[in-house]
Amino acid sequence: MIITDDFDRLVTPIIKKDDQNGGWYVCDITLSLRYKTEEQAHEAVKKFRAINILHMLAQEFNPPDWKPNWKDEYQPKFAIFYEHGLSYGIPSSLYIRECYTCESIETVYFATKESARKAIQILKKECDM
Repeated sequence: MIITDDFDRLVTPIIKKDDQNGGWYVCDITLSLRYKTEEQAHEAVKKFRAINILHMLAQEFNPPDWKPNWKDEYQPKFAIFYEHGLSYGIPSSLYIRECYTCESIETVYFATKESARKAIQILKKECDM
């Protein structure tokens, strides 16, 4: 991927209000990302799709007013990770990790472990994981 300081040239989101159903949505995002191989480009699309699905599921499953509070070291936050299983014959799989103070870029957090479990089931079906 070619890195550039001109982020606005790479990503052009359009934010619109949904007058019919309430709320806001982001649409018509244009990504101009360059990869060395077609396989890398397809993997990036798969990852973007999975992250988008997780964001939608977190909105559906988390309480409306819930946000991860990174200043509260006692508030659990649940994230879904993908284990590639490259060594020791471990199969690739999705798993839940409980987080308290460590935030990761691109990671979607759930308020409960049960919500994260439901999200894994849907993600497996939707993304063929």
